[in-house]
Amino acid sequence: EWLTYHDEEVGTFWIWDYERNDFVELFDYRCHYCEKDTRIAEGSIMLKAEARMCPHCHGACFCSSQCFMLGGLRHHLGEGHLRSCSEIKKMMMAGDITMRPLPSYSLSVKKTVFGEGAERMVRKLRFLNKNDQFVGIRYVAKDSRFVEDEGYRTRLRFHTNFARTQSIASGLAKIFNKSISDLVKLNPGNVKWANKVKTLPKIYFLEPMVVEMFEKDRREAVCLLIEPFLEGTYEKFNNNMGYVKGQARDAVCELKSDIVGEKPDEKPTRGQGGGVDLSALLGNMHIGGPSNLGAIVEEEEDEESSSDEEEIFGRNNSDNCARNLTSAQALMCKDLDDKHFPQAFSHFSYVHSKRRFMVVDLQGVLETEIGGGKCYKLTDPVIHKHSRSNRSRYRSWKFGKTDRGTKGMKAFFASHECSDVCRLLGLKEGID
Repeated sequence: EWLTYHDEEVGTFWIWDYERNDFVELFDYRCHYCEKDTRIAEGSIMLKAEARMCPHCHGACFCSSQCFMLGGLRHHLGEGHLRSCSEIKKMMMAGDITMRPLPSYSLSVKKTVFGEGAERMVRKLRFLNKNDQFVGIRYVAKDSRFVEDEGYRTRLRFHTNFARTQSIASGLAKIFNKSISDLVKLNPGNVKWANKVKTLPKIYFLEPMVVEMFEKDRREAVCLLIEPFLEGTYEKFNNNMGYVKGQARDAVCELKSDIVGEKPDEKPTRGQGGGVDLSALLGNMHIGGPSNLGAIVEEEEDEESSSDEEEIFGRNNSDNCARNLTSAQALMCKDLDDKHFPQAFSHFSYVHSKRRFMVVDLQGVLETEIGGGKCYKLTDPVIHKHSRSNRSRYRSWKFGKTDRGTKGMKAFFASHECSDVCRLLGLKEGID
């Protein structure tokens, strides 16, 4: 029922770095001679007392002085699958290798598929300890539905698109979360308002990894994308063609049929009510923006500069929220129900990226954290890319078959009703 891969059958682990728009390797703590784990414990980054690190490249571990003496020469010559010392040193200096703890270097994947999406098949995955027992949290392994019999490069290309999509969504979510936290500035000194802001939900996306494995009956390696299993009630909050959780099904069908002639692929369920009256917390402050968005702007835009690219991902955007709010129209905001935040984030991603991207198909779990805060932990997002608004390096980025471009963006706005969350964030059509 489970396919098990031990240390010698498991190769490199990668995570995505959206600053580089590429994968970076996770540091390998296995002995470069005998492949035993050199760490003091599973999940640690500390080496055993008897372990040795190459003093030249600081990127190759040996479990003992004996292994270092036996394998040192072989390692530095770069024989077999091992890299040379100089090559590892260059990668370490360039930041192509990053240190990150892993539960272990043995893992087991369940043969049966327990979930499927539009593009992915999902199986259960667990890391194993030295006794082949499950260790650490539960994971899932994801693979394309369309490349089961394809080669290594095709699979890796699929995982590249997935990792890039989730990484960009995560970057935009961090900016969104900061904007939510900055809402405390609307009424400085008001303890009740500050406490309320602390309880507002944040948005987080899982960080996937790609692992390389070697099977005896295959001529080349196999790569799988893995990420933590989301515990709790898994829900879809919106999709890539205008569906919104809690909206009447007939209304969504009518809106979508007018735009693209398609019907929603899932039956929405009613959300919970219970809006919060903020007038007592905010006093007589008047903030907000237009009550809804019209059609997507599709006019030609000027060529992007490097500063434009930086602003998309927040490096020059620390005060955008406050700037928008100070010029917002007078409108009392009363309802900050949890259910509004996923939609507000999709809207925010479109506005903040200067209409270049929109993050939708938000799905995952809503968790309550210690201290009363809440967070949406999400995975498998879709990014719609506005091709006419992307003339920089983003134009070549691929986001898979579920990227519907401006058609998907129009579907979102056709069913989206701006909430008080959107108004508090100063969201409106277009970018000033």
